[in-house]
Amino acid sequence: MCRDGYHLDLKFGRYTAACTWLEVLTGISPVGLSYRPEGVDVAAAHACQVAAHAAVQNPYEVTVLNMEGFNTRNDIRPTALIKFNFGEKKEADPNWNSITPQMRTFTWITDANGNATGITLTSTNAFLGTNTNGPSYTTTNMLMPSSVSQSCMWGYAADSFGGQKPKSSCTLTLGHMNPDLKYDLTFFSSRQNCQDWRETAFTLQGDKVYTGGVEAANNITHTAIIKDVKPTADGRIIINVAPGNRNNNKNKFYYLNAMTIKAHK
Repeated sequence: MCRDGYHLDLKFGRYTAACTWLEVLTGISPVGLSYRPEGVDVAAAHACQVAAHAAVQNPYEVTVLNMEGFNTRNDIRPTALIKFNFGEKKEADPNWNSITPQMRTFTWITDANGNATGITLTSTNAFLGTNTNGPSYTTTNMLMPSSVSQSCMWGYAADSFGGQKPKSSCTLTLGHMNPDLKYDLTFFSSRQNCQDWRETAFTLQGDKVYTGGVEAANNITHTAIIKDVKPTADGRIIINVAPGNRNNNKNKFYYLNAMTIKAHK
């Protein structure tokens, strides 16, 4: 609920505070209200509403919220691919979960049939920026709209760029995954109009370490496919994105445009 240990998170924290003010000043319960600010998804908004309402009703008691949201242990088996679009703009196609830099945690991840998966995605070591310099046309099996293949999040690991400090890698954490399933993860990375190599490497930490990579420079064809990834016992897969060994760009730029996940036994 806070962004630095003291101040309210700009999305969840402020929304919860607003719900509290609403009920205190008007007597209207926020639970079930349709309004939620951009960047607060359905599941998170409901939890914020319930937390605020409980705090107003019982201000000197700790609220137990373990009945909200999904079961503690995720037993959902997704019925279709889970698709992720990374970048500044949201993809209009609802089959793609849009991962924008404005939010740290995404709690309403759906599969391509529109069903909730119970999976969360958290930016645990954020990317440095976004761009739309990917290709408008691709020939991969991911069947990406041009808006997905063009947009990306990026980081860089060497020298200096844009006044930001380099990062050797950036990290995303998939959480609350079904520990009984295995997952095939496919990654697409691309930056057009390159005169060098910009290989992007993916290291996944589940029950063990899994690796893969893709040459991002001018890429329209290739993906990194890492199969049969088993999450940790508590349902996590940590995705580390970094420059690969063949990356000879002076800044060691690395990219993530899109990702898909297939769940199976």
